Amino acid sequence: LFLFTSGGKKVLWSKPALAQADTDVVDGSSRHISYLLPLMVPLRNVSDFVVGYGVLNIELRELSEFIEGIGTVNTVAVIVDLGDTQLMATSRQATLPFYNFTNKPPNTIPDTGCISSDSFLVITGSEATHACRHRLENYPYAPLSSVASDKAFLNTTSGVKFLELDDGNYFVASQRVRLSLPGMPLQLLLAMPEADVIGDIEKGRNTAII
Repeated sequence: LFLFTSGGKKVLWSKPALAQADTDVVDGSSRHISYLLPLMVPLRNVSDFVVGYGVLNIELRELSEFIEGIGTVNTVAVIVDLGDTQLMATSRQATLPFYNFTNKPPNTIPDTGCISSDSFLVITGSEATHACRHRLENYPYAPLSSVASDKAFLNTTSGVKFLELDDGNYFVASQRVRLSLPGMPLQLLLAMPEADVIGDIEKGRNTAII
């Protein structure tokens, strides 16, 4: 949990947490997993005294839904947490989702960079859920992992790179995600195949030639 202050706004952000609910049903048990981004905003009275905190949990699944449809039909979109280069969201076209889940006994210490549902609430079932987010530099999609070492590109307000890779050429766009509440440095990356971008131009040119 960390405090960030900017322009008079104070926000308490937490790293993503995992909520797990086990519900007994007739034919066994049902497990619901929520991958959450918690934050707390101070609530002040007319005298500017803090009287409490408003708590908000954002489901990371909603971030993935938000970036659906951005770019061309084959564009892979991801949101990166610049604090640790772990992914926060992936579009449907992505090679893998931004996380993976595994089941482990309660009270098992999570691996580095992973979280456990039993650190968020008491686990009533026989297993806890561990979630690990992929880091950009290790993500198995070359157009994105190739830019992980370019800190200037990752931290730019807006920029585009052209990559020539073994499986083709790509345009990679980098855009800062503007939040109304400060303190969480998120970056949107879009990897667009060159063929998607110039395909219609070439098609029109070839039609004109014919």
